[in-house]
Amino acid sequence: MSQSIVCPSCRYTFHPLNTDKFSYFGCPFCGAFFVDDADEPKRTLRCFDSKVLELPALAPTTEGELEGTAYTVAGIIGKCEQGDQFVQWYEYILFAQDGSTATLVEFNGHWMLIKAIPDMLTVNSYAGGVSAVEYAAEAYPQYHTYKSKVTYASGAFDWNILDDEEIQAREFIQGTRLLVEEQANGERERWYLGAYIEPESIATAFGLPRASLPARTGVGVIQPNPYERSRKPLLTIAMVFVVLIGVFQLVLTEIHPTSTLLNQEFLTEPDSAGSSRLRPIMTQPFHLQYPTAVNVHMRADVSNDWLEVTALLVNEASGQVHESSKSLEKYEGYDDEGSWSEDNSDKDIVFSSIPPGNYHLNLIPASEGGKSLPLTVRVTHSNWILSNFILILIAIISVPAINQISYKVFEQKRFL
Repeated sequence: MSQSIVCPSCRYTFHPLNTDKFSYFGCPFCGAFFVDDADEPKRTLRCFDSKVLELPALAPTTEGELEGTAYTVAGIIGKCEQGDQFVQWYEYILFAQDGSTATLVEFNGHWMLIKAIPDMLTVNSYAGGVSAVEYAAEAYPQYHTYKSKVTYASGAFDWNILDDEEIQAREFIQGTRLLVEEQANGERERWYLGAYIEPESIATAFGLPRASLPARTGVGVIQPNPYERSRKPLLTIAMVFVVLIGVFQLVLTEIHPTSTLLNQEFLTEPDSAGSSRLRPIMTQPFHLQYPTAVNVHMRADVSNDWLEVTALLVNEASGQVHESSKSLEKYEGYDDEGSWSEDNSDKDIVFSSIPPGNYHLNLIPASEGGKSLPLTVRVTHSNWILSNFILILIAIISVPAINQISYKVFEQKRFL
């Protein structure tokens, strides 16, 4: 139910919520804040600049339902911090049919529903100047202290909102909850509890399109972290997959253990075709019973020298060839800091996913000046390829890792 009120400054007639509780009014047309009470004459207390803030998203007398309670917007207060006019917000004063009240606060597109609590809480001080409040068995560290300045008023109020400028407010935060202590002129402090409300819930509650609400800017101080709910499940799932893959690999290794297929020693011989080329070498044949990874380990007996070997794994039935090259070298000597050594005389080549069949290796060696050098070749097969396991492990762990990084970045933005 609304009533007709005439603004004493501009004579504009508007229709705020009608109740005998209201004696103070804000004109939505000219920005005048005035008193209209039977005990004192109607007079303007202050005229606000309506251009200080963008127009509020909700209008007086708008009805909606939040947390199961039907509310009506009685009045709207625009505020900023004293000494910092760029920190501005709206407070929507809500009245319920049972006479209870709540305040809906919007700041940078973030919404909080704040209600008074009867508890008288104690602020505890700790080392380093840290203060906190304990409420419902949880500690709320102090986040901010400020005084506000009223910059806008529209609708009806049951108190002189200009008195709010004398209030010292302290905010304490725990997750998505906010405790506010208000105290003015030595009066007993009052406590309020606030919870974050998603803009979509506000739009639904008051029957508004989401696009009509202010766009969110930055991260709200008690805005739920969207990555919080998936942190533990993603980590648990990743660990389960890692364990399953590890067990599968161990079982596979038990069924098909690593075995040596070939172990031969060679002495490379010069080839007249080139100064550094050596005669090609063909190893003894070996058999693969099932698809597997083939590891070719090569070691050259070199000293201050090198031997480059191209290994061709040849399927004797199909002629299919798998090729890879390695440079085997070892150098040592002395300098101003003493002796030094760089030993890369043995290396491995891994041929992955090789089908069963009969195979042999064709080795094409080359050395400086075609020098003859001892070469040992050992061929083994294994289902365990460490590099593949590491890649799978990285892929699995990267999902919860990215989620955790996103969570941390979100939290860092919260207090910027």
